[in-house]
Amino acid sequence: MNHQLTTATRRGLVIVAAMLALTAWAWGQIPAGAEIPTHWNFAGDVDGTSGKAFGLFSMPVVNLLLIGVLWLVPMLEPRREHLVRSSLAFTTIMVSVFALMALVHALLIFAALGTSVDMERLIPAAIGALFIVIGSVMHRMESTFMMGIRTPWTLSSERSWKATHQAGRWVFIAFGAILLISAAVGGGEALSIWMFGGLMVAIAGLVAYSYVVWREDGEREMR
Repeated sequence: MNHQLTTATRRGLVIVAAMLALTAWAWGQIPAGAEIPTHWNFAGDVDGTSGKAFGLFSMPVVNLLLIGVLWLVPMLEPRREHLVRSSLAFTTIMVSVFALMALVHALLIFAALGTSVDMERLIPAAIGALFIVIGSVMHRMESTFMMGIRTPWTLSSERSWKATHQAGRWVFIAFGAILLISAAVGGGEALSIWMFGGLMVAIAGLVAYSYVVWREDGEREMR
């Protein structure tokens, strides 16, 4: 495995260890049979809970599964050389996702302990930051089947791949910045609609753009 990917795995395991340490501490603070908040509605009110074990261990388990995926990707990727050359971007994104899961885990525990947690603002802000990170490294991705904006056209045209990811870089950064600003101004239903609706529109635009560039590429593979 490439050094950068190994580094991502190690950092992921350190994050999981920290999450489990927080879980161990919280286990003694939360009474047996307590319900852990796991979902908030648009108004920021808790509308979903789970048992103590599931609530305290679900996020660490998710991160462990993601680390397993990180190990499998190099073995499954047909364009392994491209993945190796994109390993800095891949590592940055994976570690950022691990960190986001750890943040969610901490917020769930604080909420279970009775601390006031403004999830309707904190989670969109964290997701916005993740999009900015992804956008900042998107131009460093080479064409792979496991990472990036994968359409039939980006995968069969290097010109389409590069142009789409250059455009995607700024789309993701702008989307993340708007999420951060919106979360700072105020959460609620409007922010959630923007978060999901805006993302779908942005992705659809990038897919269409990848096709337009592909059509203009005389060296494209006909797929």
